[in-house]
Amino acid sequence: MVGPGPWATNATAANLWQEPGHSLQNPVSVSVSRAVTSRPDRPAVAQWFKSPVPQSPQPLGIQPPQQPVDQTTKSTPFQSGQPLTVQSPKPVVLIGVTGLTWEDVIPQTTPNLWQLAESKGAAVGNLLVRSLTAGSCPVDGWLALSAGQRVGATPGWFASDMVGVPDDCAAPAEPVDGQLKAWPGYLAANTGTGRDQLGSLDQWLADMDLSGVAVGPGAAVALASATGQVRAYWEAPADLTEFGAVVQSAVDQPVNLVVIDAGSRSADLTPTALDQRIGAALASTNGPVVLASLADFDQPSMSVLVSQGMGEDGAVGLELIGSSSTRRAGLSQVIELHQVLQAALVPAPVGPVSPWQLSPAETNLDQVVVSLRQDATHAQAMRHVTQAAYTTIVVLSGLGLVLGLMAVARRRAARRWEALALCSATLPVASLVANLTPWWRCPFPYPAWLVVSLTVAAGLTGLVWLLRMILPWQLLKSPMGAPGLVGLITAGVLVADPLVGQPFTWAAPLGTPVLNAVRLYGLGNPVFALFATGLLIATVLVAGPAWLKGLRRGSSVPCLVVGLGATVFTAASFGAASFGGAITLAAAVLVLAPLAGDLKLTWRRLGTAGSVAALVGVLTLVLDYLRGPAHWTHLGGFVDRVLTGQAWPVVANKVAVWLRLSAGVAVIFGLAYLVWRIARRRGFQLPGLTKTWLEAPMMRPIGLSLLVLWVVGSLVNDSGLVVAGVGLCLAGPLLAATLLRANANQSS
Repeated sequence: MVGPGPWATNATAANLWQEPGHSLQNPVSVSVSRAVTSRPDRPAVAQWFKSPVPQSPQPLGIQPPQQPVDQTTKSTPFQSGQPLTVQSPKPVVLIGVTGLTWEDVIPQTTPNLWQLAESKGAAVGNLLVRSLTAGSCPVDGWLALSAGQRVGATPGWFASDMVGVPDDCAAPAEPVDGQLKAWPGYLAANTGTGRDQLGSLDQWLADMDLSGVAVGPGAAVALASATGQVRAYWEAPADLTEFGAVVQSAVDQPVNLVVIDAGSRSADLTPTALDQRIGAALASTNGPVVLASLADFDQPSMSVLVSQGMGEDGAVGLELIGSSSTRRAGLSQVIELHQVLQAALVPAPVGPVSPWQLSPAETNLDQVVVSLRQDATHAQAMRHVTQAAYTTIVVLSGLGLVLGLMAVARRRAARRWEALALCSATLPVASLVANLTPWWRCPFPYPAWLVVSLTVAAGLTGLVWLLRMILPWQLLKSPMGAPGLVGLITAGVLVADPLVGQPFTWAAPLGTPVLNAVRLYGLGNPVFALFATGLLIATVLVAGPAWLKGLRRGSSVPCLVVGLGATVFTAASFGAASFGGAITLAAAVLVLAPLAGDLKLTWRRLGTAGSVAALVGVLTLVLDYLRGPAHWTHLGGFVDRVLTGQAWPVVANKVAVWLRLSAGVAVIFGLAYLVWRIARRRGFQLPGLTKTWLEAPMMRPIGLSLLVLWVVGSLVNDSGLVVAGVGLCLAGPLLAATLLRANANQSS
């Protein structure tokens, strides 16, 4: 427990907002005490007591408890000064700052924070503070605490992910006569986003007959009502001694929750100055404490999160704060603090289940902090490299395709051009495997990532070439042999990824965009496109032998078995956890299997495939929803929004994202088609294309199923045409490699 120690300050009182007396009924056996003094010359909603800091430790407007209320009967409205008995004298305390990262935390300059992390029952972690924009402003974090959702004072726009912290960040302002004047602007910024539950923390406290007090302007935002009224507010003096005294007085009140704004880096406070204010606040606490940096400073990053006394009573050593939304030890989101406080005040089953998942740290605090800093550095490097990485992969994959097709047209020697095409095709998965190396620690992360990715791609190409040479398997000598191996490697890496903790996609340039805090588990849409494309191409390895023997109908069964397993993996919460992916892959497999069996692709079969795919999608949503709120992924949460009538803003937002992401890819597709038409008019020919398309093992079924995959995937996923674009980065160069090998086999 945090004791006085180095945090001790002198106790005095300060200015107070205090709600007039009313009945507090507690249905969960958590009795509340709120003693107040009313004045007829003040508004009925709240009382404002403005005076210099008195010398008496007893704050104005508060009287000590005098007699308990019988908890067995329904309480009635009590008069001025009438108290209720408090069962637990220790309120839950949240100390909020903004702009503090673990890079700022060292024992010499932030001793109070460090000592809190070293105390018994402490837990630490990184906190994702993304708001409506990529970089969050100080008020955004306090609004997120109020709403329990991703909200902000600044509306997001189409380029929000490309910029950092907005230049016009506004700091929380003091309430005037109990009202936040900026509240209408906050409501307007979040209107139509589906995240408009500002004030819900205050409403929940009222519903549970609990009370809270805010210290400082940010805390006032967190505890404001839906109309921007602040029921109980204490000013936070700049003077350190007075600030500690105010906190002491607030904590001494018969309340359940104390929220403290300890300052912001944006207000020109250094980490050391913030630590001093944190220490002054900690000196007054003797119950559960959460210390959180709720927003960014100069660029998007991960923030500091420390708790004390929030875990199991028997916990002794240091713990890591993970959460159900990140599925990663040492990482949680700012929007979860809302529910964390609720669960601390009213534990389950009456209250909500805390989204936090605490796990023992296997090392000491020094090593844990180093690890947390490295995670933050990795995520920042990924953000800086992503745009260049996508461009690089698209350009190099396009070069592999174009140069390979030109070699086919000019009947050049196949070996080196085939190797180039295979290397281009392996580059996307190689960029994910490169995540096993600490490329992000390099002072110049993009060149480091590129060198490692190209090296891995060259190694994978050599492996494919070697397997084709040494394995006595006729299928590998065919035009589809090497592409099948590349597809198998790609799909295999991405199947393993969510099963072993996401070592390949976590903060990888093509993988999980950590700082965006959208979905931090499973496979995102671009990576799913890579997985599904590789999987369909790899089916040649299981269906190809029957195809070569002329047993076309026998090729359907392996395709169905592999496709069914892959669809289950795609839908499962432990796998890709993708609703759109399940629909997409099911549709593609149901087209692949009949074509592999040499059946005609009729409109009836297409309709059946579409209906079954839609049913798979619905089943995926329903099964996840039936797991219960404590175990929902984003899929179960979406079903809940549908049932409560809150789904439309989510759908509208996804449509907007679809249009934004698809625009650039559509331009690239249009230019590529234009170049192809010009080349065809000038006599560009691909000798052997038709013959290879019809005779190469499984090439036609796989090609048509890929077309279905990309079309359906681009329509049902909010990444839009990015799904098709990423898939083509793998399949395009493999097409060139297939044609080159077919011509080489024919000439030999």
